[in-house]
Amino acid sequence: EQLKENSERLLLKLPKEAKKPELIEEKIKEVEEKIKSAKQFALKLENEILAHRREIEKLQKLIGLEEQKIAQENERIRKLEKASICPLCKSELSEKHRKELIEESSKAIANAKAEIKNKRSAIEALNKAIVECKEKIEKTRKEENELMQIKAHFAALKEDAKQLIENEKRIAMLEKELEKLAYSDAELEKAEQSVENARKKLEKAKRIDELVKTKKELDIFVKELISLQKELSSISFDETAYKNTLSAFERTKNELISFEKEMNALEELLKEKNSRLCELKDKKELMSKLSRETEKLAKICDKLLVFVNALKATQAELREALIEAINEALAELWEKVYAYEDYEALKLFAGDTGYELKVKRFGRWYAIEGLLSGGERSLAALVLRIASSFVLAPQAGLLILDEPTHNLDVNSIEKLNILLREVLPALLEQIFVITHERELANGANASIYLLSREANEATKVELIPAR
Repeated sequence: EQLKENSERLLLKLPKEAKKPELIEEKIKEVEEKIKSAKQFALKLENEILAHRREIEKLQKLIGLEEQKIAQENERIRKLEKASICPLCKSELSEKHRKELIEESSKAIANAKAEIKNKRSAIEALNKAIVECKEKIEKTRKEENELMQIKAHFAALKEDAKQLIENEKRIAMLEKELEKLAYSDAELEKAEQSVENARKKLEKAKRIDELVKTKKELDIFVKELISLQKELSSISFDETAYKNTLSAFERTKNELISFEKEMNALEELLKEKNSRLCELKDKKELMSKLSRETEKLAKICDKLLVFVNALKATQAELREALIEAINEALAELWEKVYAYEDYEALKLFAGDTGYELKVKRFGRWYAIEGLLSGGERSLAALVLRIASSFVLAPQAGLLILDEPTHNLDVNSIEKLNILLREVLPALLEQIFVITHERELANGANASIYLLSREANEATKVELIPAR
């Protein structure tokens, strides 16, 4: 009855088209395909967002380069408005040539601004595409969640359909069993009556058997009693002697039990002492072993301490020699590069916590941080790098300088030109300089390559012979 009620509830719960599990399974597969497609579409959108972001980063870097180019061209225009000598050929700068150079820089600025505008428009379009992709992803996620709920609903319907089929099978089986039981009720009553009659006969037979056994045991007991009475009448029994003997036996028995208890206690104590002795022997052996290992480790530590001290001393000597060599190179280079007389020398000092670069003024050494200007600090850093390169790589044949004129004034750039043109060629086979500073062309003594680019064109390379 409970199975029938459960089946009726399931029938009411299931829709007409969901009575068969195989139909529900097909629906589940369709939903799973839709879920898979939604996930693939969301993954595709996420990859598009990553690609858009990488393109935005690339465009932002290009905008930064264009802005840097604008700043350089503005600086060039400012210098051209005040200059009386051509910065390229060093000849007298005519007004016509000045206007041509300024117009060239202005054109480059206009082209750079146009490039920036185009790239910003492209960034705006990419950001808009990213927003649209995110909205599509959010919509796809919602659809995916809805499909997952539908899948769970179909899975529940599938289980209910299976349960309904199982219930129907069990109901059919139980109905068949009930039919069989209805036919066998009369036979069951006859069998029960026969069993009851047989049980009564068996109990009666058991009682008769017990009475026979009891009579035989009684006969044997009577015979034994008569025999014991005859033996007792023939024995002379002294009750006092029996009591004394029994008392002595009890005392001896008690003493024996006490003795056995003491023996057991002594055996337990002996076992404990032997176990303790074994533990102490093991500990003694372990202590001896640890003592020997400790002595070995102490000797090793003494040797390591000697090695560490020697290593520290060697390190200190090497650092002292390195700093001394770098300072010798700094003293020579600073004098040739620094265009003023404010600071007499540049020197590297080593302390417990690190290294510090100082300048000498009026016979005293001062830290460059907070004292030197930005251009002077850049010049000091450049000189330190060149000096360190000479010391650490004395066989080097090539020196590469990338934008060495950063924050340098005109006099410092002129000094750097002299260093590049007259001093360093005697120490190096080749010097390679990358710069946006046109004045640095005066320091070249071999070849000058001028790289230029117009909007939407490839970079042009022009070879200019050095003077």
